[in-house]
This record gives sequence, C-alpha cells and structure tokens, in this order.
Amino acid sequence: GLAWAVDGPPPREGRVYGSPFWISPEQARSEQIDHRADLYSLGATIFRMVAGQAPFYGERSDLLHEHCTQEPPDLVEVASVTEPFAALVRQLMEKDRDRRPATAGETAAALRSLPAPPPPEEPKGLLGRLRRRR
Repeated sequence: GLAWAVDGPPPREGRVYGSPFWISPEQARSEQIDHRADLYSLGATIFRMVAGQAPFYGERSDLLHEHCTQEPPDLVEVASVTEPFAALVRQLMEKDRDRRPATAGETAAALRSLPAPPPPEEPKGLLGRLRRRR
C-alpha cells in the first residue's frame, strides 16, 4: 500500500516501494499510485486470510511480474467462500485500478452487503457420528 512519512515528500517515481506479496500492479511498475493501490493490497491480504496462502509466490521479481500479469487463483476453488465474496476479492485485485472499487467506503459497503456464508458441512465418518451423538 501507500506508506511514507506524513511530514516528508512521497517516494520518488521510478522506485518500487511496498511488500512484494501485497503490492499493486501500478506500484510494481513504478507508476503514480493513489488510494486504490491500498485496495489492491487489501484484496491480496483478504485472499491470504481466507485461502491460507498468498495469491502469488516466488522471488521478488517474479512476484512483481505476477501482480502485473497473472490472475490470482480462484478463491472459490482454494477456499470455502461464496462466489459473491470471491468476486469482491477479484474486483479488489483488478490489474486496472479503474476497475477496482472507487473508495474504501464503497468496499466496506460491498462487504456488508454480501450474503452470510452457508453453515459448515457436518463432518463425515467417525467424527460426524460422534458429533451427532451429542
């Protein structure tokens, strides 16, 4: 995301700042950044929280390239999330910042409007039988 001293100038263009696991494509390309870079990083962070893995792995240069060119894995396939939730994370991680939510407030409203996830499935086998005996 965006991080620099409040009382100092922003980082120079042409330098890559940010954690490579969460960096936005525009940051990785050393382009001008705005608040939407943080929304991309939020999407990558949420992906890690629910999937148990970062959206991309590799050396620093590989990570920067993947954030710019590759789509993250489908969250529905790698985690037990609903399609609407996965769609919001995909939107947060759009390569084109103009296709991301416009503001953090819009993102928060979208999160609040998501349907509640279904209850977890009852375990099968011995564990399921033991739970049903209660």
